[in-house]
Amino acid sequence: MHTKFQKFWLVGLLVIVSLLANASGAAAFPEPPDGPQPAQPRGGSGLGVAVTQGAEINAQAIALGKPGTVYRYEKTYGVSEQAFPWYHPGYFAWPHSVWVHTDGSVFISDPWAKAVRKYDANGNHLVDFGHPGTETGWIEDGYFQDPLKMATDADGNLYVTDHNLNIVRILNPLGEQTGWIGDPETSGTDDEHFNTPEGIFISPVNGQIYIADTYNHRIQVFDSDVNHLFTIGEAGVSGDDNDHLNAPIGVAVDAAGNIYVADADNNRVVKYDADGDYLAQITGLEGPTTVAVDNVRGYLYVGVIQDAYVPYYNLANLSYAGAFGELDVQGDDTTHFMEPHGVAVDEVSGKVYIADSPNRRVLVYNAVTKAYLRQFGHTNQFIPTDDQHFFEPKVVEVEPNGSVILGEGGLRLIKLNPDGSAAWTVGQSGFGGDPPDFVGTPNGIVSDGKTVYAAMDCTIHKYRSTDGAYLGVFAGGGDCWAPDSPFESISDIARDSAGNIYVTDSALHRVTQLNKYGVVVATVGVRGEEGSDNAHFRYPEGIGLDKARNVYVADDSNCRVQKFDKRLRYLMTFTTTLCGDTHDRLYGPQDVVVDAKGNVFVADTWNYRIQVFDKTGAYLSTIGGSWYSRGGGTGQLRVPMSLAMDKKGNLYVADRDNHRIQVYAPGVPYFGQQSLNGFGSRWTTGVYTVAMFKGMLYAGSDGEHGAQIWRKAKSGWMMVEGDGFHNSAEAINHLFEYNGMLYAATYTYNDPNNGGQIWRTADGLSWQIVVNNGFDQGQRNPEVFRMMKLGNELCASTWSVGAGAQLWCSTTGDAGSWEPEGLGGDGFGSDDNIAILDAIEYQDAWYASTYNTGEGAQVWRRSLSGTWSQVNISGFGDPDNTMIPSLVPFNGSLYAITHHRAGGSSEIWRCRNQCTKTSDWQFIADGENLGGDINYRVMSSLAVVGKYLVVVMGNDVLGLGVFTTPDGVTWWSQAGPSGMGNSGNGRVYYTNALFPYKGNLYMGVMNWGTGGSVWKFCPTKKVCK
Repeated sequence: MHTKFQKFWLVGLLVIVSLLANASGAAAFPEPPDGPQPAQPRGGSGLGVAVTQGAEINAQAIALGKPGTVYRYEKTYGVSEQAFPWYHPGYFAWPHSVWVHTDGSVFISDPWAKAVRKYDANGNHLVDFGHPGTETGWIEDGYFQDPLKMATDADGNLYVTDHNLNIVRILNPLGEQTGWIGDPETSGTDDEHFNTPEGIFISPVNGQIYIADTYNHRIQVFDSDVNHLFTIGEAGVSGDDNDHLNAPIGVAVDAAGNIYVADADNNRVVKYDADGDYLAQITGLEGPTTVAVDNVRGYLYVGVIQDAYVPYYNLANLSYAGAFGELDVQGDDTTHFMEPHGVAVDEVSGKVYIADSPNRRVLVYNAVTKAYLRQFGHTNQFIPTDDQHFFEPKVVEVEPNGSVILGEGGLRLIKLNPDGSAAWTVGQSGFGGDPPDFVGTPNGIVSDGKTVYAAMDCTIHKYRSTDGAYLGVFAGGGDCWAPDSPFESISDIARDSAGNIYVTDSALHRVTQLNKYGVVVATVGVRGEEGSDNAHFRYPEGIGLDKARNVYVADDSNCRVQKFDKRLRYLMTFTTTLCGDTHDRLYGPQDVVVDAKGNVFVADTWNYRIQVFDKTGAYLSTIGGSWYSRGGGTGQLRVPMSLAMDKKGNLYVADRDNHRIQVYAPGVPYFGQQSLNGFGSRWTTGVYTVAMFKGMLYAGSDGEHGAQIWRKAKSGWMMVEGDGFHNSAEAINHLFEYNGMLYAATYTYNDPNNGGQIWRTADGLSWQIVVNNGFDQGQRNPEVFRMMKLGNELCASTWSVGAGAQLWCSTTGDAGSWEPEGLGGDGFGSDDNIAILDAIEYQDAWYASTYNTGEGAQVWRRSLSGTWSQVNISGFGDPDNTMIPSLVPFNGSLYAITHHRAGGSSEIWRCRNQCTKTSDWQFIADGENLGGDINYRVMSSLAVVGKYLVVVMGNDVLGLGVFTTPDGVTWWSQAGPSGMGNSGNGRVYYTNALFPYKGNLYMGVMNWGTGGSVWKFCPTKKVCK
């Protein structure tokens, strides 16, 4: 278990369960594939890798295609991370449970909105906890995934069962997360794990915590310090005798310490004494989900959802005493309920609170007279919305004229004109039902521009495209579970040029072809039988077609895409069929679309990305990307569910949990991607340096097994060195040519017996070490950071730990020839100067810039015969300017750029002619001036490219920005979109990642979601190859 002092850590793979199953026509959202996944090597460099010096590289299981397939962010329909225009305090999406604190304040959980709401004793709204409508894959403050039930302790801390994450979150009275109980990475049956916990109660007497661990079929009891005390039931074993439980959902404790459990699947409430020994039970209940005690009046209240009422019993003997509502009579007036999921009692004021979830309200009654007092929420009214906010869009379609049709989990069909304005809306937000007045959960949409076909449950409905008028049923319908029903749970549909409709049915594990009249023509897959051979599916989800009418099926739990011809005969498989997150694997694919070239786009949903393959199955590109890129940025996705493509080749993504439709366009103006993401491995997260050597482009990177060096020849990229030179090097910091040889500087932090190194080669293939172990100073110098030519010497700077940086030089570069430069002491006499980030020769003097953790970054100078002296004010007057990554001469001036801590942006400074004193420096611009965003601040660097001064500023929110100026002062312009259209392309590795060549700029880019890559920037060419 993890107490409130536990540090936050990464969530394991989510298990998303739909709460919309209650609505007519609703189907559960698909879940990640079940069970343990096969062991997998995470690395892998791809096919065609040249291996030297015995390097052992794990090749990907699929081929790697040609680089250059890139999609940039173009626009958004909807509002990112905002499901509603306003989370109005008078409305709920699904009020599930209620808790009353000792001061009378009321907490109501709203799991559809992924929030907990707090009101005062008079019903005035106080605050919301969570990010309404949006969840996250991280165990972080401010977000819930599925908050169900709650309790408060004597100090006002709030405990919330986050059902699907298998934890109980702990929030302080301000709503700040302070810890959790359980393990968010996995479920389990021991005392440190839960399996979808729901009910919770905290004793006001002794602070003991009682948790209904629903699918472990037990009640876990902890003391106030979260030490486990005892268990009721048997972990992981259901039963209906006195020693077992079956899916307990609710728990409460009376003043005497007796424990009451809503044993849902046994349709009973069980009473135990304070030690957990069985005492008695109430039977004959249909779906008891919650219990609450009133010690003052001596009652036990039970919420029974299938019986649609709340009976109450005498605590003394559990005899029936009365009820709120009417047994088996549903309604929406104040004397009836639909499904009373939550009950709470304010013993002091004598009020009973009942959460009537489908009616979207919490009703308040007098505990003595049973009279209705008031309610929270508006009966049968969902959170107000409009036609520009989408609640969990699940499916998207683009019509021939560019209009967009989407279906949302909020139970609406919405058509948008090409300009984004709403053409029509069908359905009622938050309430499902049968057409024409309502819609169920839309699972597939296709349109020919005249007729819109929408799949819901086991029926395909038709609507007129111009105005959304209902036209009737095209196919399916009736009893979905009947043995002769053609469909049970349609997951997607596609339409070919002949009017045939292809249908995936996840429940029946098959694909059906219908002709234009809705008659079954062919099927593939065995009805109701799952499998992994080419004649079977395991929960087929999305379906797509190419121009030859070949059929592509996203086979969810087989983690693959199957291709068939137009008669549904098997042709080929995309990816390895093993579940995972490397570029050759998928994890729960939900949809597939094919462009005019035959490239295949897959919504790799539980990896939070779109994978792109060519028509042969070779990997091409990624949009989004796994846990590191899960979010609301332009290059991030949260549960991408559906794909569509317009005539121009623009890709549309229904980004469900970001509540938006993302549009991506092919290519990036002025930029061309030169390598595949991570050279084919997403674990190569950063290309740290690039260089030209003997007419070929080289790139240095990190890698799962250590530093890598890649070379681009006519045949493509090949690895020329890997596995950290078999010498614990973790990444290549810098590549630099000197006297006809290519040098590679490395960093090593994880090996306490080694430090930074320098290797060199004459032919690009055979490498020899010339500097080892941080210039023989070990972990004091874990990085040899940058190399440069100063005078007639090759010099190398260090990034040091616990000491000042050093500068070492050699005329030959040979092993044993390196000597330290006299800096007046390491770090120029200060241990705060932990790195020398750049050094150049300018106007008959040497200049060096530093990373200074105290006063701010510094620039030092020495004449060719003199000593070093500081020539700027530290940090240029701001200690948060901690680094100066670049020094670059341009148009008769020396330019410097800073890296700024959060709260400010990078700054550009220059000095004219000789820079001998601090007053010589002039401020030119900062990142906020150039890019309009304060986050242009990290690892920023400069380069001279042709006639332009080029500035590259890292931005972890929008993606890096590239800015140019012809005069170094004015006429600044941003080249292309931030991050080259992908917010995940957030940084370059300082100046080491930039290499000007023949009027263009090669850049190594870092991306923790898709893998790092090499890019080319062409300042004067909009199409850059």
